[in-house]
Amino acid sequence: SVHTATNGNGGLVYAVTGGGSSIGYDSDSFHYVFTQVAGDFDCIATVQDFQGLAYWPKAGLMARAVSNSVPVGGDPFFAVLTAPTGGGNEVISHWRTSRSGWGEAASPSPTCRPSYPNTWLRLKREGNTFVSFAGTNGMAWTELSRRDLPADQFPTNLQIGLAVTAANDSDPVGANAVFSHFGALAQRTLATNHTVALRGLTGDTDYHYRVLSRDAAGN
Repeated sequence: SVHTATNGNGGLVYAVTGGGSSIGYDSDSFHYVFTQVAGDFDCIATVQDFQGLAYWPKAGLMARAVSNSVPVGGDPFFAVLTAPTGGGNEVISHWRTSRSGWGEAASPSPTCRPSYPNTWLRLKREGNTFVSFAGTNGMAWTELSRRDLPADQFPTNLQIGLAVTAANDSDPVGANAVFSHFGALAQRTLATNHTVALRGLTGDTDYHYRVLSRDAAGN
């Protein structure tokens, strides 16, 4: 199931519940909320919260090559996925290079762990080079995996979206993930100075100020 809401900064928050056995092997079983993308892209999403009963439920950002616009279990894909801190406690890159082929995964980064609500995920495509990243603030990124994937399996038009699997077919509740900031990466720059004009001050008087700074995403 999927529920959406608007946060205080006008952005959409997605609450996604997914069942299924896993993402990987020779077929995937999960819940997928996606849109279409053509050509190169640079897409992000934040996992604000993730709960699941199994040790390795997965939630994250996935690009998928589908036939006839309908996702099926054996589709080729490239993804960056995270597990709950009470389970696998990892951020990892997964992919499948051919239809119904065996899924592969990169070794997880020992320095890149989920940090909800600040688990930022990113997928980038340039030609047929796919790159996955993770971070904690949407500005500084750790590259997890870089793969040149076959053009005949990853055409120009792909689906990209939010993926959740419970990694447990018998789980009656499913895994629950909350996402935000889903969309194209915007250039996010950190302001290092502010200029404010102060008027009407009295001489020989001490003034104390507190400055709060927040970007358009509310960070």
